[in-house]
Amino acid sequence: MPVAPLRPAHRTVAVFGVLLLFGMVPLSACDLPADARYGRACSADADCDGYVCEQARCAPSPGFFGGEGEGEGEGEGEGEGEGEGEGEGEGEGEGEVGCVVNSDCADGDVCNGDERCEEGACVAGPPLCAADAAAPFCVAGACVACRNSGDCDDGLFCSGQEDCQSGSCVPPRSACGALSCDEEQGACVGCDNDLQCDDGVTCNGTERCAPNGVCQPGSNACSGTSPVCSVALDRCVCANNSDCDDGEFCNGVERCAEGSCVAGSPPVCGGSTPVCDDARDRCVCNSNPPCSDGLFCNGSEQCSDGVCVPGSAPACTFGCNVAQSACNACQNNSHCDDGNQCNGVETCNNGQCQPGDGLSCAFGCTPSVGCNECNASSQCSDGNACNGPETCTNGSCQAGTPLSCVSGCNPTTGCLQCRPTATAPTATPATAPRPAPMGPVSPGRR
Repeated sequence: MPVAPLRPAHRTVAVFGVLLLFGMVPLSACDLPADARYGRACSADADCDGYVCEQARCAPSPGFFGGEGEGEGEGEGEGEGEGEGEGEGEGEGEGEVGCVVNSDCADGDVCNGDERCEEGACVAGPPLCAADAAAPFCVAGACVACRNSGDCDDGLFCSGQEDCQSGSCVPPRSACGALSCDEEQGACVGCDNDLQCDDGVTCNGTERCAPNGVCQPGSNACSGTSPVCSVALDRCVCANNSDCDDGEFCNGVERCAEGSCVAGSPPVCGGSTPVCDDARDRCVCNSNPPCSDGLFCNGSEQCSDGVCVPGSAPACTFGCNVAQSACNACQNNSHCDDGNQCNGVETCNNGQCQPGDGLSCAFGCTPSVGCNECNASSQCSDGNACNGPETCTNGSCQAGTPLSCVSGCNPTTGCLQCRPTATAPTATPATAPRPAPMGPVSPGRR
């Protein structure tokens, strides 16, 4: 029976078996190097730390493809049959490989770190800035000390309110100035009037001095897209992009930059979806014309619920002509015959019927027969009166009824009135016999 070529996975199993036989790989999966993984670039088996280098990539042991796959197949006989059986056994169904190389795992976000492919599975990389104690936060691919004021807060009231500016924490101002600070109460104490409690920042409200000499904080006046009061800037600011999101798709994605919300760029809608729809959060069609691809043979595209739906191809008996944006009218000349002889012979050219050259007729034209032979009976006479008078009927000459003549017929005049009289032959005058010539007298006669 013909032997089918081994698939890549089967070749890996076969090669592994040979290497195992000669002791070139560890007998136990536990002996494999911990960092060996499927898909590592290689030029020889030695590059794979015990795995097989196949097609410039390291391949794991057969057991990796499902543990019990080896020997569980339904291959028949020996040699190639067993190989096919091993490849198709339980192992192939239980050990699916999710990646081959690291690039298969990349999520496109540099702040997440470099994802890796390990033993056919994607492993998340360490965050880009996780190891940087001074700048542990990642913003647009750059490590910064803070993203908002909250990242700078040391949790102590008496140290003052920390603030974040351009990714760096700004040293706080004294929380209580000339007053004493009580960390346990989280308040300035020893005041006797409101002015002593004023921290000089307007966006956090108006501070008051309570009768017990303890300053009471004001109410945060910040909300909406700028919910954070920046002490350093003395204004309400946004803390992150989500503070700026207005929930509208069609005006783009807003972002927070330097404490201020920056408007997004509206999506560019065009082509078959020229209208932006906030309700659907996408660009949509609003009528049929934008959906048309201009091709007759594709059918008429329709706009349905904001989405262009392909049309149905026209039912053309002789096929569809893309160049002419029409169904073919014919395949040969016979399909073009209009049944009117007066129009000439129609022809089929490139799937379309072309008119014929109309007949030029002296006596007019009849559609069923073509040019007329006559338009008056006089035009049909054959000049023989004995044939009867010919007539013109529907443009065609019709033979007359031959004359039935008793006394005969004259082609010029027709029937004769009487038979012609027979003419007697003319007599020839009799002539006397001429005398016999005189000759010599025979003897004995006289």
